[in-house]
Amino acid sequence: MKIKIIAVLIAGVVIVAGGLYFVRSKTSSTANSSTQPTTASQMSAKKACDLFTPDDAKQIMGPNTVSTAGTAASNMATGNSDISVTTCTYNNTGTSTTATVLVRSALTSDGKTSNQAGYAQDKKMYKGSDVSTVGETAYYDTDLGQLEFIKGNNWIIVTSGGFGAANHSQAQATQIAQIMLQKL
Repeated sequence: MKIKIIAVLIAGVVIVAGGLYFVRSKTSSTANSSTQPTTASQMSAKKACDLFTPDDAKQIMGPNTVSTAGTAASNMATGNSDISVTTCTYNNTGTSTTATVLVRSALTSDGKTSNQAGYAQDKKMYKGSDVSTVGETAYYDTDLGQLEFIKGNNWIIVTSGGFGAANHSQAQATQIAQIMLQKL
C-alpha cells in the first residue's frame, strides 16, 4: 500500500515537473492573428483546487477520497510573471486511485502564447488522440495516461485512475475536465 502511494506521488511530481519545464521556457513565436484577443478579465490565475474541489473528487472517485499532503499549498513559484501554475491531487484510500490536475494559467498574452505553443508541442510529441468534448482543443495520451486541454488562457493536464498510465482512465479524466470547465 505504501509503495502504491509513493508511486502515485512520484507520478504527480512528474506532471508538476513537466508543467514547470514549460513555465520556464518562454516562446518567442507570435500569437495566431485569427485568435480572438483575450480580455483582462480572462487573464486571471485559476487555482487547480478551486476548479476541482474535494467534493468534486469524492463525486467521481468515491467517499474515501482525500486531498494528498501538500495539495492546499500547491501554487508553484515559477519565476515567470506570464504564467501561474497550480496542482491538486486526491487519493481514494479504499481503491488506491488518484486524480491530479495541473492548471497553467496565462497572466499575459505572452503567457497565453506560451501555453498554446507548449500544448501544441506536447500533442505533436505524444501523438495523443483528439477529444472533441473537452475545452477548445484537447487530446488524450495513452502512453502517459493523461488528458491535456486548452480553455481560454488555461492549459490543463488531468490524470486519473490506478497506478501507471495503463491503469489511468480517459473516461474519468474527461469527467474531471467537464467539472472544471463549468468553473472556467
